Amino acid sequence: MGADLLTREAQIVMTQNPKTIADTTLAVEAVDIMLNKYKQPITSLIAVDQNGTMTGMIRLQTLLAAGVV
Repeated sequence: MGADLLTREAQIVMTQNPKTIADTTLAVEAVDIMLNKYKQPITSLIAVDQNGTMTGMIRLQTLLAAGVV
């Protein structure tokens, strides 16, 4: 993509159906979900509240660096 990326709209490059997780889920559970729930491990989850509104994002690399597992 290179320089072309600078002229693209976010909707073109974003993940169409991102995986979500309740924002009340424990960090250790999030790691398990990322590594074991899907056919291929995923590296991030969107945290949502009870209304489905995004409240944050959780990354596998951040959890591993924090020593969650």
